[in-house]
Amino acid sequence: MFKEFRLVRMSLLWTMTAILMCLHETYDVTNIMFGIDVKMPGADGTVPAIKHVLRLIFDIGSMLIAVLILYTQPKWLRWTLLVWAAVVVPANILHLIEVRKENPSHYSQIGIMVLELMISIFLCIDHYKWVKEPNGK
Repeated sequence: MFKEFRLVRMSLLWTMTAILMCLHETYDVTNIMFGIDVKMPGADGTVPAIKHVLRLIFDIGSMLIAVLILYTQPKWLRWTLLVWAAVVVPANILHLIEVRKENPSHYSQIGIMVLELMISIFLCIDHYKWVKEPNGK
């Protein structure tokens, strides 16, 4: 029972991560409605390939992880997700600092980043416990 609960919880947290990543991008362009120019310097109307790669990794990747956790639990996956969760925590910290410096009054964006950081810490803890369980059970 506890194992299933943890798997569902981790899956839900990864799903929330994907949703928050999408909201994060949406909040970036919300400023357009208020007349603030959000166009990146040198932008020519083409979305850079790296932007697509980042969306695949963080948005779609988080959803894929959520599904994999529910349907498969091999040891290599548990270790991979622990490492990934551990990498995401400092990345979220650095990005939160960056967003805070760029626009300290963008409270909704900062709120999303704080929530994302909290979730990534919870994921790190849960994935650590999952790796330490014998046979992931």
